[in-house]
Amino acid sequence: MAAIDYLKYAGCGLLAATGIIYGADIVFNFFSEKIKSQSELEAVVNEETKKLGMKSNNILSTFHKKDDTDYYSFFGARSGIVGYDKESKAVTTYDDIDNANIIELKVLDIKEGSRATKQAVRHELYHLSRHLPIPEPKSKIKKFLKYFFYEEPAAILYATTGVKL
Repeated sequence: MAAIDYLKYAGCGLLAATGIIYGADIVFNFFSEKIKSQSELEAVVNEETKKLGMKSNNILSTFHKKDDTDYYSFFGARSGIVGYDKESKAVTTYDDIDNANIIELKVLDIKEGSRATKQAVRHELYHLSRHLPIPEPKSKIKKFLKYFFYEEPAAILYATTGVKL
């Protein structure tokens, strides 16, 4: 068997495994505990940050209700890291963080509805603890492959099973 055949089988296996992991995310999210308010979101964030060994005092979590103006600006849940200027009390970019006047602020947003689950919060917190900020690779293809085949499956695996990679 030629080396190219091994690469084909390995590629198919990787795609199949990734598909199974993404499918498990959909199924487990359907049965996960639903979050219905800002207070429930904060309780889940506090509980899950302890499990990940994170500080919860620099995480800004927001529960977006269906009648909020920015409800349709994103899908399901999202996370990111921004800077927060203590003097002007304004949000800045991640690149502005100097740990003196501008500190790191981790942001977790979740939308009211079927994707507002404990599993989605666990998924986003895993990204915050392990993957963010994302250094910009030189190649968009490398960035995509890293995200699609490592970061997302790792976050899904943690959210569904608690296994940390």
